[in-house]
Amino acid sequence: MNKLTDINIKGIKGALPVLLLVAAFVVTVFCTATGAWSVPGTLLRPGDVADQRYKATRRIENTIATEHNRLEAEKNALNLPPTRVKDEYVGEQVQKKLTDLFANLDDIRAQYRQEQIESTARSIVIPAVPEPVAMVAASLTAANAHAGISVLASDTDKGDEADKVDGSDSIQKSDNPEAAEKIDAATRFESLQLTLTGALGDYLLESEESEYEHLKEATLSVLSAVMDQGIQELDTRSLLNIKDQFDQTGLSTEMREIGYQILSSYVEPNYVVDEEATSSLRKEAAEQYSAVWLLEGQTIVDDGEIVSEEAYELLRSLNLINDSETRDILPIASAAALEALIFALTGIFISMFNPRLAENSKEAALLFTIYVVVVVAFRLLNGIPYQFMPVMVFTMLTAMLIDLRLSVILNIFMTITLICITKGSIETIVFFVSSGFSIALMAKFAMERSHIFIVGILSSAINFVLMLVIAMFFRGHFSMEALLEAGYAAISGIFTVVLCMGSLPFWEAAFGVVTNIKLLDLTNPNNPLLRRLALEAPGTYHHSLLVANLAETAAYNIGTDANLARVGGYYHDIGKLKAPSYFIENQLGSNPHDTIAPKKSAEIIIDHVRYGLELANKNKLPQRICDFIAQHHGNSVINYFYCKAKDSFGGEDVSQDDFRYPFDNPTSKETAIVMLADIVEAAMRTLMKTSKSSDNIEKAIKKLIHGRLEDGSLNDSQLTLSDLEKIAISFGKVLKGMNHDRIAYPAMEEGASDPAAV
Repeated sequence: MNKLTDINIKGIKGALPVLLLVAAFVVTVFCTATGAWSVPGTLLRPGDVADQRYKATRRIENTIATEHNRLEAEKNALNLPPTRVKDEYVGEQVQKKLTDLFANLDDIRAQYRQEQIESTARSIVIPAVPEPVAMVAASLTAANAHAGISVLASDTDKGDEADKVDGSDSIQKSDNPEAAEKIDAATRFESLQLTLTGALGDYLLESEESEYEHLKEATLSVLSAVMDQGIQELDTRSLLNIKDQFDQTGLSTEMREIGYQILSSYVEPNYVVDEEATSSLRKEAAEQYSAVWLLEGQTIVDDGEIVSEEAYELLRSLNLINDSETRDILPIASAAALEALIFALTGIFISMFNPRLAENSKEAALLFTIYVVVVVAFRLLNGIPYQFMPVMVFTMLTAMLIDLRLSVILNIFMTITLICITKGSIETIVFFVSSGFSIALMAKFAMERSHIFIVGILSSAINFVLMLVIAMFFRGHFSMEALLEAGYAAISGIFTVVLCMGSLPFWEAAFGVVTNIKLLDLTNPNNPLLRRLALEAPGTYHHSLLVANLAETAAYNIGTDANLARVGGYYHDIGKLKAPSYFIENQLGSNPHDTIAPKKSAEIIIDHVRYGLELANKNKLPQRICDFIAQHHGNSVINYFYCKAKDSFGGEDVSQDDFRYPFDNPTSKETAIVMLADIVEAAMRTLMKTSKSSDNIEKAIKKLIHGRLEDGSLNDSQLTLSDLEKIAISFGKVLKGMNHDRIAYPAMEEGASDPAAV
């Protein structure tokens, strides 16, 4: 019946962590659904009148104003003038065109002169005259031809005779006197796509060769000058520059105008648009806009004001109003799914790396309680600066009360839970993951009273630097707001340490957890149990001190909890207070076991474990200390009385179970070390009286440890063979230090002083 009851109790204890995990998940989902995702019942629309004053509950970006700034920046960027680069090829092309133009003009002018000469020759017949007269006539003809004037017959030569004169000896009128003028200048220049007014065209055709050559040189020179200066657009300014350049050439007014009209018709901008540079410049300008932020506590819309589109968007983003008749369930469902995944991963991690937590109902209940308190705090404190959220409190308490590695992992999961409940930002995640990792590492040092102040200041400083760096990284600039938030983080850091250290006594008392501070209190010689042990069972007290010394040294050398091992050594034999005289270290004379049956003696010896557990529970010792009391003998056999019983009864009807401790073997390294220290100390007390050899002591220690290894007492202790070797060496060093000779003082004469007082 007892076995069945034990199985049921173990089954309930095994199911408890799972039930607590499910309960924690339910609490988390409830806080998420009623947290930032839950909004007041007010239903407002743009254009409605606000029923109260609405203020920002946290710093938030005014997305509409920011978008307006962005669009304005894009508009201004499009109006920026294009970026241009000089294209030397354009100048070369224009120069080539002008060269070709002047070549064509050369031909047109030559043709024009030829036509004029032919026209003059047809219109004038030169008679035989004396040589001087002929020379004068030739000069006159040439002058008239240059002036474009046709030479006609003299008015005195009238009558029919003039028409009949032979062309060789008289001046004869042409059949069509105006034939040479019918092809005007505009027609001649039409093929060149050059438009000149009639007067300027005639002037260009009839100008002297030297003046014409000067025009060509001046035009090409002006082209070179304006191209060197650069032309972005052929606008009024550029044309005026060309005109000014021609004014400095020394040409006649007509030729300057001709040159200006020619060059203005052919010149082209030689600064062309660089599309890539223009696009890059405009893109950069479009990105130069300011984000508009609303600070916490700033009024969005006042009571009685019209709700604008901008104000409505801010209210909706802050969940200060409903934006629909029914709440959107999708975000809540998504958050719940994420939290379910987190809890599943947490359960897997604990089962793989912290199986003791799954088996220890008190520690599981402790973790559950801390988690629920912190999660509910997330829900109730939603709206305050996120730096004050108690994520680090959870992490530090978990590190101090349960396990350091577990606290680091759960800190990440707790941060994600905070984001789900409060709809936090990426800044929140980075800050709490970083600060949580640092506070978990410092939790180990905070357990020393002398280090609490240092840990508090260090935590505050680390949080300040972390928050300042994170704010500048994500916002891209330093601001007083970032400095203020860093100050919040610093206050949160020192507050976390104070709160955790101040609440330790509550957690220790409520859940029986063991901290270094609690262990320090248990080592106080004025502790009621230790004081009773020193007064009522001094031999056992001295034995416990030696066991504690051995256990502490060995635990330190193998890297396990030396403080816990030491305290376990102090209290492992407190059950001997029930009958001190039945244990050899307290006997000064006769041995009570000599007068009672071996089985009765074994019952008295075994009973010291039961009574020790009763005393531990009565004095509210932590469970981990109770484990030392229950497991320091495990289920080993009391061989002395078992053998005595066999000798007394001839080996008949003697059951080994009657002489076996009915308790569990050590389940941790610390309890196993105390078991070995207890055996070694008791055995060495006898051995050191008979042998002073260090080798004998070392061999005896290794033999005792090997015996416990062979009978299976250490199977559940998690000790390795390497650990056992280090434990044996540690025991040997301590015992050798105890086993030394003292100087023999000479016999004192009567009245002599005590040599120890010298």
